[in-house]
Amino acid sequence: MKKTLYGSGIFIILLACILLVLWIIKQCDGISCISTDQLLLRPHPTVYEHTKNTYRALYMSDFGFFRVEKQTGLSQMEADTLSKTTTMQLEGLFNVARSPYPGPLSDKITCDPLYQPNVSTYNTPLTTMTIIKSYVNDQLQYGTCIENQIAYVAHIALIFCKNRSSWYKAELFIPKTKNEDAIYITNQLDSLNSPHTTLIKLIHCR
Repeated sequence: MKKTLYGSGIFIILLACILLVLWIIKQCDGISCISTDQLLLRPHPTVYEHTKNTYRALYMSDFGFFRVEKQTGLSQMEADTLSKTTTMQLEGLFNVARSPYPGPLSDKITCDPLYQPNVSTYNTPLTTMTIIKSYVNDQLQYGTCIENQIAYVAHIALIFCKNRSSWYKAELFIPKTKNEDAIYITNQLDSLNSPHTTLIKLIHCR
């Protein structure tokens, strides 16, 4: 009788643990485990991928666009590697390249430092974040170095939520021709006091 009760107790505990894990996963569905309330995102995003460990989507907002990629089940080391790889890939788009049509003045293609990515990092007990400011064209593609081809200013946050083992690539795309909402957010992000702290307030782990 005691063995039966003991076995039943173990089964109940295991079942409770499984249900708890499923509940936590459900609670973190999509972008629900990062705070984006101040971005006023519209419902019904364009979802590119939604699996157990990956979520990729594009949201519209009054200020422009918000694009996000989430990877779950990562260690701190894996998340750091992902952030470094993402940063290197972006910076690589702006490296000096050989011109396909070398001329008498130059045989290299260079990008004005004004348009090259600006990268910094920020750490708290719960979060590791890499902040990048860059520029994209009207297709939301990076690598643009020509003023009349730039359509949006991109503020990128590479976030690792340690308590959720989840990594996010969150991108704010603010149009060069700003409306009232975009001007408000841009003024905060370009604040001389602490622009990166402002972005952290806009997007952070719950």
